[in-house]
This record gives sequence, C-alpha cells and structure tokens, in this order.
Amino acid sequence: MKVAFCGNDNASAYDISAGVLKNVCFVDALNLVPHVFLLFITFPILFIGWGSQSSKVQIHHNTWLHFPGHNLRWILTFTLLFVHVCEIAEGIVSDANMKSRHLHLFLPAMMGFLAATTAIVYYHNIETSNFPKLLLALFVYWIMAFVTKTIKLVRYCEDGVPLSQLRFCITGIMVILYGLLMAVEINVIRVRRYVFFMNPQKVKPPEDLQDLGVRFLQPFVNLLSKATYWWMNTLIISAHKKPIDLKAIGKLPIAMRALTNYVCLKEAYEEQKAMIYNKILRLSTSNLSMGEMTLGQINNLVAIETNQLMWFLFLCPNLWAMPIQIIMGVILLYNLLRVSALVGAAVIVLLAPIQYFIATKLAEAQKSTLDYSTERLKKTNEILKGIKLLKLYAWEHIFCTSVEETRTKELISLKTFALYTSLSIFMNAAIPIAAVLATFVTYEYQNEETLKPAQAFASLSLFHILVTPLFLLSTVVRFAVKAVISVQKLNEFLISDEIGDDSWRSAESSVTYESCKKHTGLHTKAINRKQPLRHQLDSYEQPLRRQPRPFEIDDIAIKVTNGYFSWGSGLATLSNINIRIPTGQMTMIVGQVGCGKSSLLLAILGEMQTLEGKVHWNNINETDPSCDATRSRNRYSVAYAAQKPWLLNATVEENIIFGSPFNKQRYKAVTDACSLQPDIDLLPFGDQTEIGERGINLSGGQRQRICVARALYQNTNMVFLDDPFSALDIHLSDHLMQEGILKFLQEDKRTLILVTHKLQYLPHADWIIAMKDGYVLREGTLKDIQTKDVELYEHWKTLMNRQDQELEKDMETDQTTLERKTLRRAMYPRESKAQLEDEDEVLGYSSNAMSVGQSHNLGTDIFFLQDLQELDDSTQLPLLCHFSETAEGLTTIRAFRHEARFKQHMLELTDTNNIAYLFLSAANRWLEVRTDYLGACIVLTAAVTSITYGSNSGLLGLGLLYALTITNYLNWVVRNLADLEVQMGAVKKVNSFLTMESENYEGTMDPSQVPKDWPQEGEIKIEDLCVRYENNLKPVLKHVKAYIKPGQKVGICGRTGSGKSSLSLAFFRMVDIFDGKIVIDGIDICKLPLHTLRSRLSIILQDPILFSGSIRFNLDPECKCTDDRLWEALEIAQLKNMVKSLPGGLDAVVTEGGENFSVGQRQLFCLARAFVRKSSILIMDEATASIDMATENILQKVVMTAFVDRTVVTIAHRVHTILTADLVIVMKRGNILENDTPENLLSREDGLFASFVRADM
Repeated sequence: MKVAFCGNDNASAYDISAGVLKNVCFVDALNLVPHVFLLFITFPILFIGWGSQSSKVQIHHNTWLHFPGHNLRWILTFTLLFVHVCEIAEGIVSDANMKSRHLHLFLPAMMGFLAATTAIVYYHNIETSNFPKLLLALFVYWIMAFVTKTIKLVRYCEDGVPLSQLRFCITGIMVILYGLLMAVEINVIRVRRYVFFMNPQKVKPPEDLQDLGVRFLQPFVNLLSKATYWWMNTLIISAHKKPIDLKAIGKLPIAMRALTNYVCLKEAYEEQKAMIYNKILRLSTSNLSMGEMTLGQINNLVAIETNQLMWFLFLCPNLWAMPIQIIMGVILLYNLLRVSALVGAAVIVLLAPIQYFIATKLAEAQKSTLDYSTERLKKTNEILKGIKLLKLYAWEHIFCTSVEETRTKELISLKTFALYTSLSIFMNAAIPIAAVLATFVTYEYQNEETLKPAQAFASLSLFHILVTPLFLLSTVVRFAVKAVISVQKLNEFLISDEIGDDSWRSAESSVTYESCKKHTGLHTKAINRKQPLRHQLDSYEQPLRRQPRPFEIDDIAIKVTNGYFSWGSGLATLSNINIRIPTGQMTMIVGQVGCGKSSLLLAILGEMQTLEGKVHWNNINETDPSCDATRSRNRYSVAYAAQKPWLLNATVEENIIFGSPFNKQRYKAVTDACSLQPDIDLLPFGDQTEIGERGINLSGGQRQRICVARALYQNTNMVFLDDPFSALDIHLSDHLMQEGILKFLQEDKRTLILVTHKLQYLPHADWIIAMKDGYVLREGTLKDIQTKDVELYEHWKTLMNRQDQELEKDMETDQTTLERKTLRRAMYPRESKAQLEDEDEVLGYSSNAMSVGQSHNLGTDIFFLQDLQELDDSTQLPLLCHFSETAEGLTTIRAFRHEARFKQHMLELTDTNNIAYLFLSAANRWLEVRTDYLGACIVLTAAVTSITYGSNSGLLGLGLLYALTITNYLNWVVRNLADLEVQMGAVKKVNSFLTMESENYEGTMDPSQVPKDWPQEGEIKIEDLCVRYENNLKPVLKHVKAYIKPGQKVGICGRTGSGKSSLSLAFFRMVDIFDGKIVIDGIDICKLPLHTLRSRLSIILQDPILFSGSIRFNLDPECKCTDDRLWEALEIAQLKNMVKSLPGGLDAVVTEGGENFSVGQRQLFCLARAFVRKSSILIMDEATASIDMATENILQKVVMTAFVDRTVVTIAHRVHTILTADLVIVMKRGNILENDTPENLLSREDGLFASFVRADM
C-alpha cells in the first residue's frame, strides 16, 4: 500500500478550488504546524541545557519554584495526552477502513502527543531553573494550537458532522483544553510580568528550599513527582549503600513543623485543652502523689491512645466513602443481574450486624488487653526500680508471680482478641462469597438462560470490588470503638485537677544574667566543728551582716495568711498557716518527719490545693539601694531543689545550667561550692558526660548535689532547698552550707528557704519556722524562740547534744570517694554500661519491641523501610521519655517557670519523630505505586496474551480476574516481608536478655538440710574473705577476718570507700566472693541456696523503696504475719498513730513509689519492714538519713531494746549511731584496721577511731 498524507484513493483530496480551509486534509496538515513549531524551538533548548540544568537541580534544589497554575497545568496536560491517545486510536481505526493509507487521520495526533509531552518536560525544566521568559514559546504554541483546532472544529460544524461522532467530540475537547492552557499561560504572564511589562516580578524560592538541610520535598516537587514519589528515588538508591540516618533525611519543612501546626491550631487547642503536654505542665501534683494518675498511664496516653485517635482519623474518610462504593457496586450489579443482585446485597446487609457484634467484642478484648498490659508494665517498672531490695529480701518470686498472673490474664485476653480477629477476617472473606453464591443461584432459578461468562466475571469483579469497603467497614468500626475508649481516657486526663492560677508570679521564663562577682572574703559566721553544737547554740548572736529591724512590707518576700492547704483529698494537710519569709535572708523550716515541711514549700509554690487563705508574693523595693544587684533578675524568679533529686537525661553541664546562659566563672563557683569538681573529673567526658535516665549512673549524693548546684547557678531572687543535706555526710553538708549557702547565696542577697533536719545550722538562720503536725509551732529568730519558747529551745539543745559525738571524719577523703569509685565502675567498664543500657531498654521494648535486623536477600525498598522504621522507633522513644521526664519533674519545672522551654523541646522532638514518620509513609506510598505499576503490567500482559492466543472466554475472564488481585497481594507480600524483618529484631532483643548471665540461685546444700530456725543464734565468722564486684575489677575486700558473737551490736565504720557497704552486701552474696567464706551459725553461706540465705536475714537500705499496693503488702508481701505483729513493727518505727489515722489502716493505699508519703515516712516504713521479719541478724546501712534527730534518737533506743537478743550490724556513715555498740570494726581500703569495743578503741590515742573522735571534738 502506498503511503500518502491525504491518501491515494481520492483524486480530490488535494483539490483546494473551493478554498484552502474547505479541504479537510489541508486543515489536518495545518494542525501539524504548532506541533512542529514547538518541537523545533524546544528541542535545541532541552538538549543544550539538559545536562547543566539537571545537575543544577540535583545539587541546588533551592531553585525549584512553582509558577502560577502549576497543578492545573499538569492536570490539563495529562488530560490532553489522554485525549491525544484517543485521537490516535480513532485515526488508526478510521484509516483501517480506507483503501489507502491516510496519514492525516493520525499523524497530527501523534505529533500532538509528542508536542504535549515535550511541552510538560520543557515547562518542568524552565520551572526548576526559574527562567520564565522561555515560557513565551509555550504561549505561542498554545495560541497556535488553539487556533488550528478551532478552525478544524468550525470546519466540522460547517460540514454537518454530528455531535455523536467521536471525532467531533475529541476536537471539541481539545479546543477547550488548548484554550485553558492558553489561559494558564496568560495568568503566568499577568502574575510574573516576565514579558510585556516594564517591571517583572522577582520571586524568591520558599525558605525551606533555600535550606539544604530540608530533604522532605513532597510539598515542592511537581505534580507527577508528588503522585509517584519520584523525588525519593535518590534517597532510596543511597539506602542500598548505607543505612539511612537522621542526617540523611534532614529537617522538616517549616509548614509541617509542630510549632507551625500548634500556632495554626492554637485557639482550638486552648479552647478544648486538647494538648496533652500542656495538660501535663498544668497537672495538679496531688494527682500524681495520691495515685490518681501514674507515669505509666501518662505514657500510655501519649504512646497508645493518641495513636488510636490518629488511626481512626486516618480511616475516618472511609465512613462516607465506603457506603458510596457499596451502593455504586450494587447498582452496577443490578444492571448486570437485575433482581438477583438485590439478593446478594440483602445477604451483605443481613450479615452486617454480625460484623458489628464481632467488632464490638474485638474492641472489648482490646480494651482489656491494654488494661492488663498497662498493669504488667507498671509492675515490671516497679521491679526494675526496686530490684536490689527484692533480691536482698528474696522477694523475686512474689513479684514475678504477680507479673506472671497479670501476663496470664493478658494472654487470655490476647487469645480472645485473636479469636475475634479471626472471625472478623473470616466474615470479611465469607460475606462476598455468600453474596455471590446467593446471587448466582437466584439468577439461575429466576432466568431460563444460562449465566454468560461476561456477566459472571463482570459480577465477580464487582463483588471483589465490594470486598475492600466491607473489610474496611469492620476495621473502621473497630478503630472507632477504640477511638471512643481513647477519647474517654483522654477526657478523664484532660478534666483532671490542675494547679491554681499563678498570676501572682511573673510569667517571664527568661532571666537576664549579671556577671558573676568573685566571692572574696567571708563575712558570715563559719561553721566550727571543733566546738560542741550546744555551745554554739548558747553563744549564738544575731549575725552582724544585717541590722535587725521590725518587718516592713518591703522586707517580706512571701507572706502566707490564714492558709489551709490540701493534697486534693479535701482534708487540710496544712492548717492555719501564717508565716512571713523575709527578703534577702535565710529562713529555715524544721520539724519532725511528716509534719509538713516539704508540703509548706510546695504550697508556697502553688502546687497544693488552697482551701482557704492566700499566699502573697511581695514586689522588690526597687528604690532600695540594696536591690541594685537583683534588678536584672526576674522579680518572682525561683530556684528549687526538691527532696527527691530530679535530673534530666542530659549532660552534667546541661543539668546544672538548666537552660540558662553559660557563665564560666559562675559555673566554676557553683561546682566548687557543691564539691562536684572531683566527681566531674572522674567522668569519661567531664561535665559533657550524659547522665542516664533518672540519674541511674550516679549515686544519691551526687544526684542531690547536682540538683542543689542547679538551684545555686540560677540567678533568681529566691532559692528553695528541700532537705539538701539528706544524702550527704556531715563534711559535705558543712562544705555546702559554708561555701554554697552562707557564702554564695547570702552574699548574692538572695532569699533562701531551707528545709532541713540539721539543727546544728540553726544559728546561721535569720528566720526560723518550726512545724508540727501540719501547723506552725513557732516562728521567729532563734533569739525569739529562746525567749518565748524555752521548752522547744531546750529540746533542740538536747538533740544537738547527741551530735557533739559525731566521730567519722575523713581526714584524707570524704563521703564521695565510694560514690566516685562507683561512678568510675559505671562509666568505664563495658559490662556495666551494657547492663545499664539493657535495663533502660527493658521497658521500652516491653511495650513496643521494634528493632531492625539486617537482611541481604530483600530488595532496596525493604532496606529502606527497615531503616526508616528504626528511625521512627528511635526518635519516638526520646519523645516518650521527655513526657515521662516532664511528669516526674513537674514541681521543679514549674518552680523554675521553664514550661515554655520544655514545651519547645517537646516540639523539637516531635519534629524529629515526624520527619522520620513522614519519610516512612512516603516510602510506603512509593512502594505501593511501584507495585501498582507492576500489577498493571501483569494485567496488561495477561490481557494482550488473552486477546492474541485465548479462545476460551471463561478461562480468559478467570485469568484476568485473578490478575487484577495480584497488585494487592504483591504490595502486601513486600510490606509483610519488611514488617517480618523488623519484628524479628524484637525476637533477637528478647533472646539477648534470655542469654544474659544470671545469678546462681542453687547452692551445694539442699534447702531441706538447712534448719528451719537458721540462723537462731546470730553468730558470724568472717574467714579470709575476698570480694570483688566484677571479674575484671580489683578486690574491694582483701582477706577480711572477724568474729561477731551472737546478739552483739556491731558498728562498722571507716573512711568512705573502705569497704563497709561491700561487706554488708557480702552477707547476702550480692557481690562475688572469690576467696574465703562467711560462716553464720556454723553454715558457710556460699553453700546455701540464694533464696534460703536472703530470706533468713534482714537489711535496711539507705534509699527508701515502697511498692504500689497497701501498707500491709509493703510490710509483709508474703502474707505470713499477723496484724498484731505488723502493728508492733509500725509502733517501733513511730508510724502506728499515722497509719491508724489513714482510711483502711493497714490496707491503706500506697501509690507508685510511695509518693503519697514523705521521704522520711518512707524510710520509717522500710525500717518497719525489716522489723517484721524478725531475723536474728539485722543489717542497717545508714537507714536514718532522711529522719529528723528526735525520731532518730527514739529509733536508736528502740532498736537497742527490741533487738536485745539479735545480732545487729550497723554500717555507720555517722559515727554517733554506733557509740553504744558492743563492738566497733574500723575498715580501711578493704581491710579491717581496728576491731574492739568503742571504749578500748578510744583509749588508743594513736588509733584511727580515736583520731576521728579528736577531729570532731
């Protein structure tokens, strides 16, 4: 066949006698002109500038800039390409009916398709290079194409071509499309003014594109790249070479950052109080202390409940889309099968209630599973926090049994959940099949003709289309029920009590710092340990640094009038509080354990519920010259150090400066005042070493001193210190009092409120508040109290008289030596570090065990998904820890007024997590698009093959039907393989815990061989004992030999680090006894099973640990003791009256960590716990650190009488506690240096024990 543009079968095809435009072939040729023009103009520009522009775009994506009408242009161009394809197909079909080849029927359409493709590529390159003048070629092209197509349309109208013909419709649509594209081009000229205007508009790229750190480009790329995620190809290819990290994925665009979203939705957030973190910052302290809200519940709200809401909102559009899909599917089925389709629809409707019932049961099972999971995690958390106590008391089996019982309930709930999940999946698969069967049976019954393959497979396809909305329907219902439950929990949290309005304090969070003045000279009264305390009290005179004068209004910093404060129970914890805090002076608050000292501080800070009265914060008198030094400070700024140390999971320096500007001179003065520099020198990276969560790698004293240093460093008017000496020995306490308080704070003219049990510091107080049972017993100067309340004054003198005999004075080192050795062990050995990391990871992986393994047999996409999943998990954990950290340190954060800083940090952590999540979502979409393409290719291949070789229409329909399902299956196979790889990382992590070396609980002796009343006498023989903490560390006890008679009261003292605590742990085999032995009542403890050994001894630790439950459970978790025995122990511990006043008595609630009791009361409960066991051997490791002196004196007498027939070993950090002991053992560097009665040791003038005495007298 000869090829000709207008064909060879019609001689008049080239006749133009009637007019050029009357010739159809000429009009078609005219339509070629715009396309050839565009190709001729654009191809040189594209080929010449392609390489440079492409490389420029890849390197500097800041040139990406969308012109006006960007998305509309892409949509119109793709529509134009589709119409061109239709025109080509119509031309080819028309040409097939001709006798000769007529190129004019399809060649212009082919050239138009090529021109449209070139136009969009050309436009993309112009847009990325931001050179709009080159768009003039496209403008000319759209005009020419519009004109030529209009001429062709007019020609069709003149020739009477009807609207029903495809060619007329295609031409009309193309006229509209070219007209719209021309209008888009005119709009670009109008907005950008790049031509025909004198002053073209200069437009800069978005700020995000100018920042090369922003790599999430979804909002900035063209429409095609957005739809296919083409922009991620470079990142995905790089994932094959190295793992993706946070640096590779960069930062979030500004529009997607948490702060931007927060500002946009700020009004809604404030009206609905829907921001959890804001609520945490406003949460009432009583909610946590009274157990109404636990940290575990808050973490669940953040980690689980918010995710449930997110998934529901993600699936929420399906609530209106699914009914539409189902209705349209039923209508199409009705057109195919008529009434029979309605039978199938009726089956779907009738089975829908069953689906709803299953979904409801599924939600109930899910709720119970979450409740059990929360309870199990809470118990696991308590076990990890108190693991040392559990091991020493041999209570592991009790708590493990409790966790196992909860886990059993959780597993039952999980099985129920799995059962209903299986039923739900079965119903989703069975309903379409049942509908198909019912429809086909009805069709065969009603109609005489057999169901044709075309009808059968078309209806099958429609029924398969119905599967997705039906499956999603049950899923959405299930998530809707979960969301309702989550909303209820969030609502309970959001309507919980908040702290009162603190508008009386300045809302400023930033503080301007003055330069730190070097402290020279000492103007305050020095602490004299050479002189007995009672003599200091007798010879006390008012300090000369400030002349006493009657209080004026400007002299009072804080005034509480007729104050009644409660912890939320409605009962007043503090009653009739009328106090004054003088400005620029030191106020001390003293009193017995549980009298309300810490509560008074928190009430002043607004943390307690005010039932009656008012707390007034006075302004600073700025006319007073003495206030010049404080003018740069925030008027109501407060620094606060809580009784229970709270540290950030950050560096030592960050914990001390706490968001304030770094001042090297001030920082050095503070660390010296708190004796922190030797500890800092031991850290691997100095003060840049990161502190573990909750300060896990520091001792109690080190944590306390860092918190005090934080309060000292802040340049605030007022400093609140709540028992800062409780974890410090007497020498560190004196140093902190002298250098930190009397020198640093007082010379800075800062108002100080100090809660303490150290009565020896009373002479240094400008103002004293004595409390008792929740009310103020006495207020005034020491001289006032000496005059007005002689009985109280003499009581204080009696208590301080006992402290005159404090003996343990470290001449070469101090309390922190052991702490620093422990710190060195914790920081440097790999084993210790790994152990700490493992303990931190237990809770994280208990709730969501997600870890990424390595795989070499999957594609690049799976590697990429694994890396991003790991990033998502690793960035989510710091966010959850920040929520938990904030909830634990609420009082400190609010006292410092640092809510805004912590909120900003939360937003930053949210952004970091969001960028990982966005890339993970984009990667999933990228994968879905590619698998859809692959599935479409499979369907196309199957269709072409069927047309070419197929003969059986039934088999062809069946093949095409299942080819259509390949896309979904292919996508899920790849996704599930990636998820499997991720989940197997959790199995690997669990296995690593299971293979960790554990204690050997088995002994060489059978438990039945041990007498039931062992140890009966309490005789202890220590023979050549050598102890070490780890195999790679040096011994801490070296060939120790000692003999303790039955019933003796033994005190062990020595310089800190001498091995006292190590010896106490050796009794319980908590350390490695690699040589020698300890024989108790004739039995070598190394031969005993660990449970038997530890269950027969008693110990009282320095750190008080209580578990959630009841008082009875904390005293006797094994439930072996009678109530009389428990009351007896409480009476010995001076707690009987307090417990009797509680609702429930012995069954009164103890919240998580014992937060509803003061620290001193918790320590007394720990003492009572040891008394309950009534072992013949009791070991006390400085168990009275947080107890006031009066209570301590009573306890000392009770212990000596109640345990007259028992062996009591006291590890003495304060030597006065062992002066009445029968035997004193003095240790030094792991050896026993002296071993005799106190009287004999004191008689040796050259002895170490005697030197301690002389140093303190």
